[in-house]
Amino acid sequence: MKKFFTVGGIAFGVLLIAALVILIFFPGLPTYFNVKKEFEHIDDTIPRFETVEVPVDYETYTVKGVSFKMPKGAETAGLTGSKYVYGGEVSVMVMESDTYADEQVMKEYDPEYDQWQYYDHEEKQFRHFFRTISEPYPDRAEASNDILWFIKGKLDSKMCLKLRGDDKDIFLELAEDKEEAYEAENTYRINGSGFSGYASESLGTIVADGLWTVNIYPDGGGSKYYFMMITGDNEEMKMQAISSIELAK
Repeated sequence: MKKFFTVGGIAFGVLLIAALVILIFFPGLPTYFNVKKEFEHIDDTIPRFETVEVPVDYETYTVKGVSFKMPKGAETAGLTGSKYVYGGEVSVMVMESDTYADEQVMKEYDPEYDQWQYYDHEEKQFRHFFRTISEPYPDRAEASNDILWFIKGKLDSKMCLKLRGDDKDIFLELAEDKEEAYEAENTYRINGSGFSGYASESLGTIVADGLWTVNIYPDGGGSKYYFMMITGDNEEMKMQAISSIELAK
């Protein structure tokens, strides 16, 4: 019997050591199991937008440097000519923007503006988090939506395995944001000649369903980008407009 307890004690000790070793190298293991259970979308990624066929008799319209196709007869609307409306069925609005300019506007409105001001941690802590997970730090994240694309496209449960302290807490905050983002809209990657971007369909939890937004980023980096809003009851026409997006020559 004494030998049995001795052997049992050794086995328990080996298991304890093994568990400690695992936690040393993977301190976020408990967090991993928790987020897998709590967040339905934690391991989801952004799928590619499936383009649809655009009729050959559609006409090309250009707004603010972005071209797209709609049936003939669309009319210009809006004070700056930034919108096209077709027969009351679909409207397409395009805005040209710049992340540097956006950030400057934010700072003029609020001199103490900080892109992380609505989060629970400071910039230096976010910089440490992104270094820890070997991902680029998203400069001007709020203006360009870089943080949103990171959360929806890259954040996953395995990322937390080696995180501890503030890094782990930031991960949990972003994991919660990811869940809310997936419940608010469906997002798809789009690619075209000279650009890439994201098309998002509202699911009605924040804004009305049926709204599509498209963020278009020209190749080559830089701070310039385009933002589209597509509304209306004709779903097929909205898909055709997105499928035909091009940067104006």
